[in-house]
Amino acid sequence: MISKLSARRDELSASYALEELDATTLRSLVQSIGLDQATLLLYQSICESSQHGPAIDSINRMRDMDNDEHGNVRLLVVPGFLHKEFPESGADGRLVVNAAKQIGLDYEILPSPSTGRLVDNAELLLRFLERHPDNRFVLASICKGGSEVVAAMQLEPSCKQFANVVGWVNVCGVLRGSPIVDRVSKQRIRMLGLRIFFALRRWTMASVLDLRYEGGVLEAGFEPPSHMNIVHAIGFPTEEDFTLAKLRRFHQQIGDMGPNDGVILLHDALRAAGVVYPVLGADHYMRPRFRVQPLCRGLLRYAMGHQPAGEAL
Repeated sequence: MISKLSARRDELSASYALEELDATTLRSLVQSIGLDQATLLLYQSICESSQHGPAIDSINRMRDMDNDEHGNVRLLVVPGFLHKEFPESGADGRLVVNAAKQIGLDYEILPSPSTGRLVDNAELLLRFLERHPDNRFVLASICKGGSEVVAAMQLEPSCKQFANVVGWVNVCGVLRGSPIVDRVSKQRIRMLGLRIFFALRRWTMASVLDLRYEGGVLEAGFEPPSHMNIVHAIGFPTEEDFTLAKLRRFHQQIGDMGPNDGVILLHDALRAAGVVYPVLGADHYMRPRFRVQPLCRGLLRYAMGHQPAGEAL
């Protein structure tokens, strides 16, 4: 897999500065060179950019650092959609939890409802942080958990509850919404089937509709506290990388809007505060995980403010 991806990167005949790759340009590139090549071009531009490249290098170097002194910082995991029903999807945060165990970092998982509404789960996060004013946390959000962190910052623009949050690792977070939700919600028969499916399982269908791309609550964006170290780990898959047929279909369905991971548009992460770590060959569920697991150690260390050995503090 890695050799194939490297070969495809070598085939790129053009390069762009990252600031040139806005949403309109990316859509145009999809039409001219194809979705996979546009994805690889965006990946290359991020890695070579002055904004993200140095952080990517630091995170890579911190995967296997010996220094695991974290002070009194604890990991707080904000889990994703259906994390209780389908923990094997990774929505329970197991990738970052395992990494936390490996580097000796204590952790806690926010007890949020699996299909809770965005605002309700955001309130839960705010109340949790309010109850622990003397603790220092690094957040790790998974998929919809990232939406809930955004919603929490929207609900409390002062972000006073985040005063003791030193950093945030956002893993495939839906920061802006998902075009897939918009497209599915416009299909009446499909939506009827989904509503029945959710009702039979007592899941909240509105929790999915909260993630609308157009006109949703996430469209307004967010402004995080300046003291937080923020890194967005986003999968950058090509078509052959998908292990789930459903995600491959979604990838194709919203491909006309630009490079995506099967759920979110990759460019949206670049519009948010923080640095982007593009994970080449991984899909929205961060598969294959054997390649992502070591990375999580570097992501956590970066979010806590650590630096690679030999770098000045």
